[in-house]
Amino acid sequence: MAVADWWRTQKRVYFGNASSVRDYRAQLRGTRPALFWTLYLGLLILFVTLAYANVVVQGEQSITVIQTQLQSFYQSVLGMLELMVALVAPVVVGMSIQAEVQRKSLELVSTAPVSPKYFLVGKVLSGYRYVLMLLFLSLPIAAAAVMLGGATWGEVLVSYLLVAMHGLFYIGISLPIAVISTKVVPAVIYSYMACWAWAFGSAIPVASTLFMSGMAPRGSHVEAPFYMLMFPGAFYLGVDSYTTVFGNQIPNWIIATAVTLIIVKFFIVGAGSVMTRIGSKETVSLRIHGLIVTAILTAAYSLTLLAGRGTSITPGSFSTFDPAHELATFFAVLSIPIVFVLPHISTWSYMDERKHKPSGFFDVRQVLSGTPEGGLPYILLVLATMYTVGGGIWLYNGATIDVNTMIYLAWLTGAWVFFWSMGWLVSSFAQSGIGTARKSHLAFTVIVTLLPWPVLGIVGSILDIPSDDIFRVYPVAGLFFDSTEIWTVAFLALEFWIIALWLTYWAEKRRKSVVSLMQRATNERKPA
Repeated sequence: MAVADWWRTQKRVYFGNASSVRDYRAQLRGTRPALFWTLYLGLLILFVTLAYANVVVQGEQSITVIQTQLQSFYQSVLGMLELMVALVAPVVVGMSIQAEVQRKSLELVSTAPVSPKYFLVGKVLSGYRYVLMLLFLSLPIAAAAVMLGGATWGEVLVSYLLVAMHGLFYIGISLPIAVISTKVVPAVIYSYMACWAWAFGSAIPVASTLFMSGMAPRGSHVEAPFYMLMFPGAFYLGVDSYTTVFGNQIPNWIIATAVTLIIVKFFIVGAGSVMTRIGSKETVSLRIHGLIVTAILTAAYSLTLLAGRGTSITPGSFSTFDPAHELATFFAVLSIPIVFVLPHISTWSYMDERKHKPSGFFDVRQVLSGTPEGGLPYILLVLATMYTVGGGIWLYNGATIDVNTMIYLAWLTGAWVFFWSMGWLVSSFAQSGIGTARKSHLAFTVIVTLLPWPVLGIVGSILDIPSDDIFRVYPVAGLFFDSTEIWTVAFLALEFWIIALWLTYWAEKRRKSVVSLMQRATNERKPA
């Protein structure tokens, strides 16, 4: 019975979703959609015609050169599709949700007989249909590329699947932004900023992937990290790549699709948590999904990284010059997304709704409820999940966990506790609202992380101090030193922890002062 009930619930949410049907009908109402599709097809045909004309006008050439140019022609088509999807996907769902916000109907979801998940999945499905229509209308162009010899049908189908996943990812990114925002223009701008930051930011991992795996031109059946296919920059180069897991070659497009779906589910749950109150099942589900996503991404990144550096995923095959430093670097890179989550779980305000009002700074019992005092325990739980899963895989491959490794992990954990304490302290000064606290925390995080590097570099050059010496007092520079200078790392870790404890003490002192003033003001308002 439980399984049958679960299936009926999922069928109701994902098939025949009333919110999806209503939005889709609204999207196709009137003459505007027809004009948009006509303009889209016109631009696509014009672009393809110009790209193909560039191949034809070059006269007689060898077959090899022509084949290369036709492949470039096909890549141009994919680039055009990726651009159109990146322009349309972030704004479709965002504007639909903002329409609900402007009508003041978003608050009614909590009182209506539908769950936030039902409402949000409907928005995602209606927007995703729009993206799929973009791809469907371009199929004749792709068929022409196949007929001309620029690609095979297998490459076209996998590439279209990946572009569709990119569109779904853009929608997922824009979903919580649209729910948080109170106005249409900021929602659209922030959605574009986040999606395009992801798209353009992929240049660095794509370049490192190409260098690390030594990938040949498109179509080569080579081993490469799966996450390359999740980035719009050069996914078409790895459509036939794979990842070796326990001796089995798994096509990367399967792994990339599965991971994308999991992350989008995480975005949906996150948006649902924003719409609900403290301790709701959506918030608990968000925290649990966060741990699951952390475990999956850690495992996937570990396997692909080890495979990319030539280490087979078999017991005892790991060897490196400095395993402690390499493992610490791995965890540091993997924990970077915490930067985007930290402003939401390290800040508080007594000027907003109850879920933003803390009763302390650390409470393990609130780790899944979404209250501010559960933020630090949750960060530590995420790091513990990362260390356990990633460390386990590296140990399975022959790596060692020694004192040096523990010092590096103490440094990394102290770094995130420090950044959390900054948010806790900033909140005590930014009492105009939770939004101000979050923006201030993000600004201070960027300043503390990036500004000292050039400043210390200039000071070192003026005073003729070697860079190794000038950065020995800057705690963020822990990975600047390898295991031969582990006691410098230990000093920087201790520095992080001392500063974090002092900031937390200062913030708590200010928070209790704010509570005392509010209680005094409340008592004064009471009638005698």
